[in-house]
Amino acid sequence: MHQKEVRLRLRSMHVRLSIISGIAIATATLLASAPPAAADASLRLNRSTALDPSGDFVIASGSGFAPNAQFFVMQCRATSGEDHTCNSVGLQKVTTDATGGFTANAMRVVARFGATDCTKVACAIKTSAVSGHADDRSQDRSAPISFRAATTTTSPPVPTTAAPPTATTAPPTTTTTTTAIAATTTTASATTTTGHRRGPAAAACSVHR
Repeated sequence: MHQKEVRLRLRSMHVRLSIISGIAIATATLLASAPPAAADASLRLNRSTALDPSGDFVIASGSGFAPNAQFFVMQCRATSGEDHTCNSVGLQKVTTDATGGFTANAMRVVARFGATDCTKVACAIKTSAVSGHADDRSQDRSAPISFRAATTTTSPPVPTTAAPPTATTAPPTTTTTTTAIAATTTTASATTTTGHRRGPAAAACSVHR
């Protein structure tokens, strides 16, 4: 073999080695820059049981998530990770720090949201990738929550006011006394006075005197 051919082959081998080395370095760089898998990610709550069904607040904290990443933290039905039937009112958007930790303060939770009743079905606080990464389930974590029974308010009975007894007053008895008065009949005696009649007869008497 001529020396010229040997030199050409050596150069070709050096080129190949350089290419392989470049690929290896690029691959290592990509692996180093990619966020680590959240195999050890955990989600914790300061309170999780006997929550007020009309509305309560919890603090959610996470660790071991992908660093410098954004997530949604929200109250949802405790079903599979793909089911995001959640309470949008209490939803919070968080960004993890360089160690993959975060804290979501004063998250509002309620027993009922939409068609979900957390006193009848299991509910939880969940983490989920932000919009645009809906297919990424590697950062999904869940912490169960439960609510105490709703307080039933019993109204005091309405007092019944008895009607006052009806006083029956007998009408006064009127006694009518009838006094019979005997009718007194006074009969006057008729007095007849007989005298001499005056006239011709009288004159005659005077003549014979």
